[in-house]
Amino acid sequence: KELTIAMKLYTLISALLLLIPMVLGRICLKDVSVQYLKRGTTRVSRTANCYYHCIFAFHTRIVDSSYTAQTCELASKTELRSECCDGYAKNSRGECLPVCEGGCINGTCNAPNQCGCAEGYQLRGNRCLPVCDVECVLGVCTSPGQCTCLPGYTKQTDTECTPVCETPCENGRCIAPNTCECDHGFE
Repeated sequence: KELTIAMKLYTLISALLLLIPMVLGRICLKDVSVQYLKRGTTRVSRTANCYYHCIFAFHTRIVDSSYTAQTCELASKTELRSECCDGYAKNSRGECLPVCEGGCINGTCNAPNQCGCAEGYQLRGNRCLPVCDVECVLGVCTSPGQCTCLPGYTKQTDTECTPVCETPCENGRCIAPNTCECDHGFE
């Protein structure tokens, strides 16, 4: 009796484990065409003329024979199989996981084509971009709270970049990479 209860419990748990992903929309039942070898038998008949010599004459006799031969042919049938629903793909462990076109860099794919961003990142369009609390002046926010200067600029503060002039600007100031602006009265 205990074994029967255990078997029923095992069957119930197995069914639930199969149905939960289906309820979540990851696994769908689909008609799939499957090829298989169809075996059978067929009756083969043949007729042959037998010639034989009997006492001074040749005779012909028609002989009929038949036998059963094994047959084997490639056939196809439709089966109902559980497969990943549209927007999901199997991973190496056979689990159906959502797919996001282009991936979810700095985040995770929560549903088909729906990224969830990691902390410090914000979803813009279909991408998770880093967030900087203050605007990066002449730079780009490359990771949360981190500004990286554009080429030809150097960091003056955490959020501000200034242009670099390889030759110092005499009687003037550097206004863009390798571009000086003269003070009033100088050329």
